[in-house]
Amino acid sequence: MKKILQFLFIFLFFGNIGFAQTPIIQESFEGGATNYDANTFTDGASDYFTVFNSFSTPTGWPRAFSNVDGSYMFGAEDMDDVDNPLNPDFNGYIVISSQNISSYSQVQVTVALAAVYDGGNDESFEETDPDGIFVQYAFDANIATVGDAFVNTGTYTTVGQFKGNLGINPSGLYEDTNLDGKGDGTLLTEAFQDFTYTFNTNGATNISVRIVVENDLSEEIGIDNIRISGIGAATAPTVTTTAASSITMTTVTLGGNVTSDGGAAISERGVVYSTTDATPTIAEGATKDANGSVTGTFSESIGSLSINTTYYYNSYAINSEGTSYGTASSFKTLPLAATITTQAVSNITKTTATGNGNITDLGDPNPTQHGVCWNTGGTPTTGDNKTEEGAVSATGAFTSNITSLSPNTIYY
Repeated sequence: MKKILQFLFIFLFFGNIGFAQTPIIQESFEGGATNYDANTFTDGASDYFTVFNSFSTPTGWPRAFSNVDGSYMFGAEDMDDVDNPLNPDFNGYIVISSQNISSYSQVQVTVALAAVYDGGNDESFEETDPDGIFVQYAFDANIATVGDAFVNTGTYTTVGQFKGNLGINPSGLYEDTNLDGKGDGTLLTEAFQDFTYTFNTNGATNISVRIVVENDLSEEIGIDNIRISGIGAATAPTVTTTAASSITMTTVTLGGNVTSDGGAAISERGVVYSTTDATPTIAEGATKDANGSVTGTFSESIGSLSINTTYYYNSYAINSEGTSYGTASSFKTLPLAATITTQAVSNITKTTATGNGNITDLGDPNPTQHGVCWNTGGTPTTGDNKTEEGAVSATGAFTSNITSLSPNTIYY
């Protein structure tokens, strides 16, 4: 029987992720049954895209592959053969389709790959040729709906690929670590090596994984032991709220830090604020300022605030699993200072005088104290001698008695 393993209740853990990892399916091409679709073919001689016994090297292959998982593997040579059933699409496709991933926040795909590379011989993978191996996935509506036989349809995203290197001629196949079309990573050899790719599910329900092979001439490629695992369960994101800064009478800077996307893409983040609700939320109608859709720190300049007013605020982040908030806090916009003019002093004696002023604008809030201040050095402030006439609730002129002066002294 074919080695197709589906695990529902086995949990593994690996330290650098922090989520439970659950194997979903494994395909190592053993036996006759299949859990994949492929455009298999053979010309009966040396051109293949099919499963074969690794101990029986196909005609024309210079040497056998090693580290095969079991006895069987999937081999590819000369995909541009006219016997390719997808002709004139001269690619090979292996598709494991429609696996349920609704319980997971991430998917991990691992595939064992190998290639024969003889250096000076014709087994060469040029960067400029169509040669390459591509590891791809599609979610939900992007999965082909016209039938499993149409393995080259659907809208797939490439997460890993292997290309030649133009600087090495003839070239082997190297992992293209930044997906720029140039192999710059690990070289594929006839010994199978595992390559693993992890990505978010973004709330998807089903996934299809596809291995695409492009090669011509006498270039031999091996595929084996494809494994798909689910990681964790998607949760709402995690966000913290930063302290309000740059507070003026009508503006403030608010922000936060989305420290985790919860395993699903952030669709929105920002701040909410209110003058009446101490724990403002989007649902309660608080004012919302959106700022981006990624993790990390962010800030937002808020304007048109009321003078001398307490505001409650919080940060938020949204993904497919819900909306999260940081810790609510508050700030108060700055008050508007009163406007006052100083009038000439009157009724001057040896030790007393009458100070005069005029409040032309009360500001916001109303002044809690008013009077006059003086010193002998110049530019007096409330830190010098002063009178205190109490709170005031109306504009207009006022007087204040100055006492305990020294005779024949200049005062400011």
